[in-house]
Amino acid sequence: MTDPTFVVDMDERIVEVNAAAVELLDDEKAVIGQSATDIVPSYDSTEEDENYSETDVAVDSMDGKRYFDVSETRLTARTGAPIGSLLIYRDVTERHVVEKRFQRLIERSSDVVTVIEKDGTITYVSPSITEVLGYDPEGMIGENIVDRVHPNDREEIIVELSKHADDYGFVGQYGARYRDADGNWRIMEAHATNLLGDPYVEGIVLNSRDVTEQRRRKQQLERQNERLDQFASIVAHDLRNPLNVASGRIELLKTDVSDEPTESIEDIQHQLERMGDIIDDALTLAQSGETAAETANVDLETLAGDAWENVTTDGATLVVETALELQADRDRLLNVFENLYRNSVEHNHPTNLTVKVGTLVEERGFYIEDTGTGIPEDDREKVLEQGYTTREGGTGFGLAIVRDIVRAHGWQLSVSESEEGGARFEVACQESLPEKEPNPSRSS
Repeated sequence: MTDPTFVVDMDERIVEVNAAAVELLDDEKAVIGQSATDIVPSYDSTEEDENYSETDVAVDSMDGKRYFDVSETRLTARTGAPIGSLLIYRDVTERHVVEKRFQRLIERSSDVVTVIEKDGTITYVSPSITEVLGYDPEGMIGENIVDRVHPNDREEIIVELSKHADDYGFVGQYGARYRDADGNWRIMEAHATNLLGDPYVEGIVLNSRDVTEQRRRKQQLERQNERLDQFASIVAHDLRNPLNVASGRIELLKTDVSDEPTESIEDIQHQLERMGDIIDDALTLAQSGETAAETANVDLETLAGDAWENVTTDGATLVVETALELQADRDRLLNVFENLYRNSVEHNHPTNLTVKVGTLVEERGFYIEDTGTGIPEDDREKVLEQGYTTREGGTGFGLAIVRDIVRAHGWQLSVSESEEGGARFEVACQESLPEKEPNPSRSS
């Protein structure tokens, strides 16, 4: 037998051992005839403890502490009279280490782990309950899980628990308000797994976390978005209508005054056009921060060319050296390219300007850069802020729109300098970006 084995007579003397037992004892002295109390590890405790078969016995050895599961078999003569005991020590060190590891993980987890019976009675609560809700875990043993649930949420929890109580392996997710030790209601989100049929668990396991602040932030963001939508509606309807009327009156005024519009009329017309630009940019900015939910495969080379056609470039040159395809909202990504193109053209002399689109080398993503005068290092963070502009008559919304659309895709935008000293905008995409066979460089 590979497990350490001891045979003890009725006088608690060792009458037989195997080689594994001798190795475990690590003692050169003869053990036959010795007292089991003196020789056999934890012999007294196993005799006194009725539940010793459920308890691991720890033994210090040359290899460190080892753990054994002890089983005892009573030995009898042919007449049935007891003559001694056979004790087998099965090495469960590896299992014990694994159990301890998982116990430590549970104890140090920020989530609350709770085990409940079919009727909701709590049989185990992890120590994290103290930090999350302020309760003593031992004090909660024997309580019903729904006792501290908000009255308006109890019925749903009770129904769900009873519905799946006999459905072994069922996994569900629930949310409910739970009272903490200070009497405040916290929103708890629980992931439940029915392990009532698992002999090592015999309960429904709840992994719960406090999402109160997360829910509050979400509600606050929803209210902000509602106000933003209202603002966009006002801009789109209440401001654009009188603007259109004023623009129409200007055209009539040109005819009434003279064949050549006066300087004042031209100035008014310019301001009305600028107001139109502000309205367009404000509406785009209001929508740019929303999550890009509707995405599809986008050919970056094709999109870069299409965006260039939509922008007044005044003789500038476009060079596209990318074959990326990525999941994106095409219309919104098109807006990113258009705004970056405009930024390059409007801040440089377009006649000798080259705008280049390429693939990032060290990261998954793409860049758009130009051969212009560039952006001073101290201003590279500022240019992405809403309302920041260095151009007379600019709205300062263009690069803020780019920033928000990039973030809405879960990507990252950075501003740096191109090799020629111009502006360079890099977009790092947090996804796998498959490449197709690239076409020769495309110029426009």
